[in-house]
Amino acid sequence: SVTDKLSVAGDVIQRRIIIATGTNNGVSIVPTSYNKCYVYAKNIDTSITLTLGADNDSTADWMTLAPGEFAFFPWDGSVELFANANSSTTAVLEYMLFEATA
Repeated sequence: SVTDKLSVAGDVIQRRIIIATGTNNGVSIVPTSYNKCYVYAKNIDTSITLTLGADNDSTADWMTLAPGEFAFFPWDGSVELFANANSSTTAVLEYMLFEATA
């Protein structure tokens, strides 16, 4: 059955981070010490595309967020999640983590 409720067991973390000029080696947004969680991520930038991936190397990116796009997805927590910006200017990512109940 489908429900519109989200049960969280622990922390809810809300952050807005700036990915520095030319940072293409990634910024960690979900460490491996965090349990299974749900991730909301939004690219606040108006001209830079951001990528998310399970590695701090942009060759392992698995999701692209165009300017203004957002995503909401479950994350295992046993793998670190990184945000990458292959750009010559700073980019802004807003995200929230909801620790799942199991």
